[in-house]
Amino acid sequence: MIRLSNGHKVEFLVSSGAMGYDGKGWPWEWPWRWLGILRPEEFTITIKTLTLNQRKGNLKWHKPWGVIHPLGKNNWVNTVGLTNPGIEWWIKKIYPKVKLKNHSFYFSRKSSRMWINVFYA
Repeated sequence: MIRLSNGHKVEFLVSSGAMGYDGKGWPWEWPWRWLGILRPEEFTITIKTLTLNQRKGNLKWHKPWGVIHPLGKNNWVNTVGLTNPGIEWWIKKIYPKVKLKNHSFYFSRKSSRMWINVFYA
């Protein structure tokens, strides 16, 4: 278990985007929720990374290797930037639903200058 400086305890953390923007999962996962097999309330959910403004992603179907970069000595980094609707959209459309469910969640945001991951419990 991880205890954050604000007192929030994290026992199970879902990786960024795995449960979509709202913690309900993607449509193909909903039957698992309905059957009680996937229970979002048991996890701390990491919301898919958002940017300040709407952003088109950089992953190209015809050149998927373009987002993999070597760091040297058998080390590589994934720099996939997926399309997202922007943080303002999320605050207006999704946050009220997430807040009502009282799920624990984090979100990460991408700064326009460099990657800054900001996590909120």
